[in-house]
Amino acid sequence: MLHSSLLERTLEITEVVEPGERELAMRDFIKSTLRFSWAMTLFGVQQLENTVEDSTHQDGKTITAFDSVTEATEEQLSGVVKNAFKAGEQLQSGVVDAMFGAIPSRPQATSSTPVSGGTQPNQQPPVASPGTNSETDPVNSGRLNTNSFVVLGEGLAAGMGDFTLSDVTQVDSFPAQMARQMQARLPLPLIQAPGICSPVGFAELPVIVPLPMQAEVLNQLPPAPINNLSVPGFRLSDALNLRPSEPLIHRNDAKQTAANLILGVIPIAYGKDGRLPTQLECAINRQPTFTIIELGYYEALEAAAKGDPGQLPNVNSFRLDCESILKALKECGSEILVLNIPDPFDTAYFSSVNLAAKILKLEPAVLQREYNFQADDLVTANGLNEIGFQLFGKRVDTLPDGCVLKAGVAGQISRRINELNAALSSVAQQQGALVYDLQSLFRRVKNEGTAVGSKRLSAEYLGGFYSLNGYYPGATGQALIANELLHQLNSAYGSDFLQIDVQAVMENDPVAAYRQAEGPDWLPAQMPKPQPENSAPESRVFTATGTMAINASRALAITGWHELGEPQGISPGRLKLPPRLEQVLPLSKTASYFGDGIAPLNCRDAQGVQWGSCGSFLFGGLALVDSHLGGNLRITFTPPENSLTHFEVSFLDGFVGDDSVLVTPQFFKMAFQQSRVDDVPGMVSSGTLNLTTGEVSDLKVYARYSSTALFALVSVNPTFPRQPLSFPGAYGSAWAKFEQRPDGLLDFTFYGSTFVPLGKDIR
Repeated sequence: MLHSSLLERTLEITEVVEPGERELAMRDFIKSTLRFSWAMTLFGVQQLENTVEDSTHQDGKTITAFDSVTEATEEQLSGVVKNAFKAGEQLQSGVVDAMFGAIPSRPQATSSTPVSGGTQPNQQPPVASPGTNSETDPVNSGRLNTNSFVVLGEGLAAGMGDFTLSDVTQVDSFPAQMARQMQARLPLPLIQAPGICSPVGFAELPVIVPLPMQAEVLNQLPPAPINNLSVPGFRLSDALNLRPSEPLIHRNDAKQTAANLILGVIPIAYGKDGRLPTQLECAINRQPTFTIIELGYYEALEAAAKGDPGQLPNVNSFRLDCESILKALKECGSEILVLNIPDPFDTAYFSSVNLAAKILKLEPAVLQREYNFQADDLVTANGLNEIGFQLFGKRVDTLPDGCVLKAGVAGQISRRINELNAALSSVAQQQGALVYDLQSLFRRVKNEGTAVGSKRLSAEYLGGFYSLNGYYPGATGQALIANELLHQLNSAYGSDFLQIDVQAVMENDPVAAYRQAEGPDWLPAQMPKPQPENSAPESRVFTATGTMAINASRALAITGWHELGEPQGISPGRLKLPPRLEQVLPLSKTASYFGDGIAPLNCRDAQGVQWGSCGSFLFGGLALVDSHLGGNLRITFTPPENSLTHFEVSFLDGFVGDDSVLVTPQFFKMAFQQSRVDDVPGMVSSGTLNLTTGEVSDLKVYARYSSTALFALVSVNPTFPRQPLSFPGAYGSAWAKFEQRPDGLLDFTFYGSTFVPLGKDIR
């Protein structure tokens, strides 16, 4: 009402004055306005003093009342005035924060969700509920300017998943989760699943781009400039020296290809001449106001996985490279937060002999005896997988390279990493950069685990914190790292960034759901016997997926690839049925086989879960197996009518397959033994044969597969589909051909392929 009355009074003045008196009236009006404003200000100060004196024990009610008035006032403002209000409010908050120093912020929300270390005992950082940090709920950044948030890093900061970098995990990297809490823009170089790159210590796949399920490889074309410049496989020196280079795809260099796609795809696409910018130069071009640096971890991982301390950089050169990066960023006005280097021996990639025995369901003494381990040896993730494969396949054999690391070598690598961290901290202090002790966080998770709600994640392999590679955290682990960094920023800059609701993240994190094998331990009597040298089964290259081929004929041997025969509907002459309208023929084992392809996927959307169509492979592709078949086939025919006869096929005592291996392109393998193909009880395989043309129609073949691997898969999956395989089935094909033999029988060749969606909740 005061403002309204003042406006009315002003209108009255402007209406009654004469032109010659206008200047005098304006002077008096301005004086009156200033006098009124000054009086109102002093009156407000007096009331504030009286209120504050009486409010020391009101538990913040006065602050709440002031905030309510302020918010109500802001709602009435609009346009330029509202923008000016916000700018003034932020400026005033910054001045007050500077006066009082880095006092911890008052909690804005409460939650019972435990968060990881970095906070003081009994201190509860504010936790954001899903959707809290929207554009309508601005955050206070304190003295930190987040207008240009940039990240330099390797696989950890990039958001590396189990075995590839893809959009599925990039969006949950700790910088991406931080940016959402900070309401800061952090454009990501999103790579379509199944992604690119291979983690160190595992099989390196050929660089194939695009892969199946990828369309444009990058989620956005043309790609926009990005601020998370992290590249899997990058060393600290690469940030200074490695440049994108043509061609875009380097078939034998995954790191260079990733650098091209993340750092250089735009200039390469437009044929830019000259040297393309390094990771550091890209960062400087973004004119950063705040930069996170996560480099040096890849060198540590490489040295540990290869058991070679020489893979680590010289301390002096590392120090100089650190100084070059920090100095360049400081000169362009950026605040810097540096993460030090975790010790790989604190991660799930390495297990002590006792822990390995626990995971493998063995007594430690048995593990030491069977594989000649020393008590202080470390077993790698590859070693766990290889030993499990041998136990399941009942075949103990010499472990390949990369399965075990001696404690002495591990000690050398850990000491060198500590030296690098000391150099990094020294340079950061000289350059005025913050340092976060990521090494301590990883060690704390190893020693104590971390509680999220009612669940405790551990640093054990399949313990829920680390993904399948063993050293890059899943989304929940990334959220815990992000919370640690947000807390440090709040302390250093007086900001009020809310903590991430880690429990909400965990509910959608497949990594947090990983778990170790259940059931009883292996008994000594169940342990397989060691095999003599050079007795390992021949390795295979598998090409068949979801297929079965049966050849019941006189052919004794087939070498190489052969045509299946003439297409259906073509016959060299009229076919004659066998005597008594029945025949039993042996399979040609060389030509008869079955193959299976299982897609191990982490799908997040309902359609991807239902059909396995998301492309987020856990192990770089399908789990494939094939096995040649032996046995006998019976075919019975009905008397022909108009040259048409109905036939039925049965597998008699079933077909027996050779022992084989179910294997993925990376890491996973499982013994595939005692494999069989049998008839399905109550189902009859059948078709119709045209004796004149040889055409086969109405073909349906039913088969029941079994093997040790399939038994294991079904045993841990109560929801596994129980229906038998059928060819063609709902999503497959079936082909068959009869050929006349001199002895009056008919050779029979069948080829079928089918697809079965396993659906959700399959482990």
